Amino acid sequence: MFNKLRNKFLMLNMIITLIIMFLSFFTIYLITYNSINKENEDKLKNAEIMPISTILLPRNRNVIFSNNDENVMIIQKATDFSTSFSVFLDKNDDILRVISSVELPFEFYENIIETALKNENNNVVSIDERKFIFNVRKDVDAIVENRNGGLVFARVVNGSKNISFLDITDSKKILTELLITFIFIGLGMTVVVFLVSLYFANKAIKPISETWDKQKQFITDASHELKTPIAIISANTDVLWANAESTVISQKKWISYIQAEIVRMNKLVSDLLYLSKTEDVQSEIQFVSFDLSEIVSDAVLTVEAMIFEKGITLSQNIEEEVIIKADGEKLKQVIMILLDNAVKYVDSNGKIDIVLEKNRHNISFTIKNTGEKIDKNDISRLFDRFYRADSSRSYENGGYGLGLSIAKTIIERHNGKLTVLSDDEWTSFSFIL
Repeated sequence: MFNKLRNKFLMLNMIITLIIMFLSFFTIYLITYNSINKENEDKLKNAEIMPISTILLPRNRNVIFSNNDENVMIIQKATDFSTSFSVFLDKNDDILRVISSVELPFEFYENIIETALKNENNNVVSIDERKFIFNVRKDVDAIVENRNGGLVFARVVNGSKNISFLDITDSKKILTELLITFIFIGLGMTVVVFLVSLYFANKAIKPISETWDKQKQFITDASHELKTPIAIISANTDVLWANAESTVISQKKWISYIQAEIVRMNKLVSDLLYLSKTEDVQSEIQFVSFDLSEIVSDAVLTVEAMIFEKGITLSQNIEEEVIIKADGEKLKQVIMILLDNAVKYVDSNGKIDIVLEKNRHNISFTIKNTGEKIDKNDISRLFDRFYRADSSRSYENGGYGLGLSIAKTIIERHNGKLTVLSDDEWTSFSFIL
């Protein structure tokens, strides 16, 4: 059940994370793609021939003659470092003039013009493993210059065709490399997100699983605790029915047994209801100022007779007038639980030591008793409901293993901490507020 729940958490987290990652990568790629295309379009526009009025330049403006045909092709060097050029064609699609940023073989221009005219509807052509975008302008005027005896003559050719080209091979390469990078990063992040999600899914499920286990254990323990008194009541009831003709007085022993078990069951139910109420975070705690020293001293007085009868040596160091703002009744219950626990489990003719002190920042209470050392495995479970380190003595001492759980809950509701330490000589319980 918990594995399925963990897998649902894992899948949900993976789906959400991957969607966010995909949208992030897609947005970055789309912005980069549009930016590069916009830049290429601007460069392509710059590659187009300038108006006639600005083309009629003196010969010393970077003009180079490339052949001696009647219609001489002129290459005018541009200042842009991108591979771009503009070609003028006559009505028969013959080259009249080329303005280019680089010098290329005449055959190259013929090939690319032929390819572009065949794919005029598509503005991208591929030549020699390089990609070019182009733009066709029709019915433009071209200037053709002829050389004759060192003189340059210019004439205007009307109704020609102008095709501008821009090399976008590097731009496409950048976009391809960016896409490949995103794919590898995406795969790597998917693995990382899976591992991280698996870790946190397990961590999120762990307290739920522990709570479920505690709930099952609680039901088992509560059933066990109720089973014994119910069995005793049932047995004594059978005895009463077997002697139905006897008087009530003569059956006093069996009735007293039934009453004792009813009292025990009533205490168990009351403790469970109290524990449930105490653990309810919505239940209010009455914070009022009171003297904790007085409460501790009164609690000790209630068990002095029992301590004297068992031959226990009691030492106490209770600082006077320890004023604290808290729920007095609940803290009194904690003191009584810890004191009762110490008296129950102190060894014969042992010692109990009680210390209450305050400093600048907090108040601490410690009660420790000599006796058998508590195993480390038991210490971690002492505050669990119904748990008792010595289960064989549980019924004879009248406890249900709920006291320490109640004490811990009360201290935590006061933002304090209840701890236990045990060695070969002493076992101590302490809380700090």
